[in-house]
Amino acid sequence: MNVRRVPGVLLCAAFGLLAAQVGFSQEKQSGTEPKKPSQAQPGGQEEEMMKKWMEAATPDENHAKLKPLEGTWVTAVKMRFMPDAPFTENTGTLTRKWIMDGRFLMEEAIGDPSPPMNMAFHGMGWVGYDKVIKKYTFAWVDNMGTCIYTGEGTCDGSGKTFNFTGQFNDPMTGQLKKMRTVMTLVNDTKHTYESYDVGPDGKEYCCFQMTCTRK
Repeated sequence: MNVRRVPGVLLCAAFGLLAAQVGFSQEKQSGTEPKKPSQAQPGGQEEEMMKKWMEAATPDENHAKLKPLEGTWVTAVKMRFMPDAPFTENTGTLTRKWIMDGRFLMEEAIGDPSPPMNMAFHGMGWVGYDKVIKKYTFAWVDNMGTCIYTGEGTCDGSGKTFNFTGQFNDPMTGQLKKMRTVMTLVNDTKHTYESYDVGPDGKEYCCFQMTCTRK
């Protein structure tokens, strides 16, 4: 899930438009004729820039595909750190709500204490659709580490299966590590996650499974 700052060029454009309005008002009050813009600078570039920004900032049908995820869910989680290890199981809740006027889904997860850390799990994340790069993006943080897990993905033609690739700094190696996650919308009351890691033998294995059932 990526959160981007508004570029300085957009703020400059806004301040420029404000300054032009103030100048026009002052000239009108003084009785002088406002200066006409030269034909060489008709302002078309600024208008085009603002048009593109507004288009990029407007949620579309890709955001609507995330709508089935909002609400409160009961979670059943299975995870393991090695391909030959048994899964540990955990339960919890997951709550999602729209923020930024329907541009991003914010989620918060609470999990019961479970091995191997035996501590209650708490995580938060954000997911949205970036219309510039035409991909879904996400960011995730939790109390099991100090890194920010980020990534991007796509949705298939059915609108039910999302494929994400994420990356984070691996505490075991100190290196950047990538993982693959498949999210499947089963129906209006259920969706699942499966995450895949690469084992010591170089082969991919399922390291995480989560089933979300609407509460």
